[in-house]
Amino acid sequence: MERLQWKISGEFICNVARQWFWDENRPYEKSEELLLAALVNNELTLDERKKIAQDIIEGRKKLIGVNECTLVDDNVQVRPIQDKIKQVQKKLLISEIANDIALHPLNYVDPYSASANTIESADDLELHSLEDVYRHFDYSEWNSTATKSGLWLLDCPEIVADAYGKSAPAFDNCEETEIFWKAIYEKIKDYTKSGFKERNERYLACLRLNELDEEDAETGAETVDEDFGEILRKDLDEMASSEFANYLKNRNPGMRDYFLYPDHYDCFEGLIAPNGNFYSCDFGGHNGKAYWYILAYFNEFGYSSRAEARSLHTDCALDKLIEYGWIATRYLPYRGYYITYNRDALKRISSAQKKAAWNAIAKHDIYPDDVSMIL
Repeated sequence: MERLQWKISGEFICNVARQWFWDENRPYEKSEELLLAALVNNELTLDERKKIAQDIIEGRKKLIGVNECTLVDDNVQVRPIQDKIKQVQKKLLISEIANDIALHPLNYVDPYSASANTIESADDLELHSLEDVYRHFDYSEWNSTATKSGLWLLDCPEIVADAYGKSAPAFDNCEETEIFWKAIYEKIKDYTKSGFKERNERYLACLRLNELDEEDAETGAETVDEDFGEILRKDLDEMASSEFANYLKNRNPGMRDYFLYPDHYDCFEGLIAPNGNFYSCDFGGHNGKAYWYILAYFNEFGYSSRAEARSLHTDCALDKLIEYGWIATRYLPYRGYYITYNRDALKRISSAQKKAAWNAIAKHDIYPDDVSMIL
């Protein structure tokens, strides 16, 4: 009869126990049971043997030798059991969030990369299944890039887990929703995939608009009136810039072309100064407003007097502003929404202008075909 002789390496036992727990996700008790069987020693209590087993599984200790083993330090790759517990907890959280996405997909539709009208219509139509939401947003007019018309987060429960730590709040819970999307922004603010930079600019623009609304509520409307009677006694060419602007406003009340003061993006169409001030225009009103602005502030545009500035033809007024570093947000039915700017490499769009343009885009919930110049 042949006899078989077994030789068991201590390091082999240690590696198997670690592989079971860390790589194969078997219960901790299975790895512990294997090691306890190899740690038979009448001098050690069960608790002491369990502590050694944990040290081996974590990588702090190991057994060396064959059949009769010696316990020595390892420390090549130490992984605390707590890390595994956190890993398991995170997997459970991601699974929980994925289930919530399936049940409440609208809570995860990104309002900063989807049309507000599309989101509102989805709610009105009571679209609550993933299939219905995907079908509805497929018909969105929005550019679909990596943000998938606002649906990108539906495929990313792990981002929600990392950024927010729980399922998203109901999308009509305004206060908590702000906290949720702020956490998401912090997680993705450095993303470079197509569409995410534009998405993040829209998010930041919405924050700035909210701040403007809060300032207005605290301070009230700003007055720009001066003594109009005193202004009227002056010749137009003798008026200071602010007096001329006030004269136009009062002589033409309610007419946007003659209102030469910055506003809070009353229209998408407008003129944006290099310092970021935004001057709303009516449709087709860019040249008219530009002309009156140049007459008011003629010295900023190379003219020595208001009389000299009058030599500028109205149809050339917008071009004059563009020449001096202004940009314009515009719309034409056959072209859509777009931005006019000076393409001279020496006339770069300022950071303040970029922010103002994004504020207008966010406030009016539109998306120009080309925003590369303001990224």
